[in-house]
Formats: sequence, structure tokens, C-alpha cells
Amino acid sequence: MPMKQPHVFRAGWLFLYAAAAFALASANAAAQSKDNLLVTGEAAKRSLTNGEISGDAAAKVAQGCLDFAAKHNFAAAVVILDPTGNVIHSHRMDGVRPDEIESALNRARAALFNRNPTNSAPNPNANVVAAVRGSLARGFDPSPGGLPLVFDNQMIGAIGVAGSDSLNADCGRAGVAAVPGLTVPSPPTPPAPAQPQR
Repeated sequence: MPMKQPHVFRAGWLFLYAAAAFALASANAAAQSKDNLLVTGEAAKRSLTNGEISGDAAAKVAQGCLDFAAKHNFAAAVVILDPTGNVIHSHRMDGVRPDEIESALNRARAALFNRNPTNSAPNPNANVVAAVRGSLARGFDPSPGGLPLVFDNQMIGAIGVAGSDSLNADCGRAGVAAVPGLTVPSPPTPPAPAQPQR
């Protein structure tokens, strides 16, 4: 009479099958996330890129920001740029002031080329007036509301928001949070103040 295998042995195999299925599903989800966030396939070949935010993901970032603006009762202009500074998506809500569209674009450009959220000076003792003048001369707007868009530790674009002096940066962060996988780099840590010599 053949011996029956213990239930523990069968349970072990079931656990291994379940773990393998979970690992495969996780890998597929990561690949799908990358495919949804980045320009891929033939479009990536045509544009010679593998690290550019997709139009679909940019529209979702913008919509997350617009939803935040509507909830907080202000009209916003939102611009999403690719890593080379070209507009991927842009939207302005009804009632936005005419200068806000260009302000949103210039904040996105500042975040893109400085690789940091706008209004995040690393050195509080720096000559702020000279820094702002230099930014404006290049067409950058260093006011809050510009954020780099990061996926897998790579900058794939930037968002610029204008419409509320106090909530532009929060609006941009709400847009980033609306797309799983996207992050914003933390502002640089200011250096410790120099200790007086005795």
C-alpha cells in the first residue's frame, strides 16, 4: 500500500507556486507601470528616447493638479514638459489670469533645468536677488510651483503650476501623487551655518 504524502509537503509546493505567481505579477505590474509612464515602443524609437514622460501620464498629472485647484477654489494653469523642455501637456482653467500660462511654463522650465523644485535655494545666505535676476534672464520663474517629475531615479519631465501664490507647489505635488510611480526630489538640504571662531 503506497504511503500518502503529508499535507505539509503539498502545502510547501502550493506556497512556492503562489510565491512564483506573485513575483511574476509584480514584474508584470512594474513593466506595465513603466509602459504607462514612459514613451516606449515605436514612439521611443522615433524620438530616440527611453526616459520621457508619456502624453497619457502627463495628462493624468495635469488632471490631478486641476482637481486640487478646483477643490481649493482657484483657477490654475498647468504645463508639463519633457526632459528637453518641450510641452507634452498644458491646460488652463477658465478664469485664469492671462500671465499665469507663461508663469506655469517658466516654472516648469526652472524645475527642469535646475533639477529641483522651484523656490528651494540651498543656501539661505546666497545672493537671492542675483539668483532671481539670473533665472528671469533665462526665462525661468523661480517662484513656487515648478517640480521635476522623477521615475525610477530618472527625471522624465517637469510640471509648472500658476494660479495661487500659496498653493501652486501643493497643486503640482497633488498632480504627481495622482500617478503611481512618479516622485518629486526633495529640496536640497541647506548647509549648516558656519560656527564663529573663538
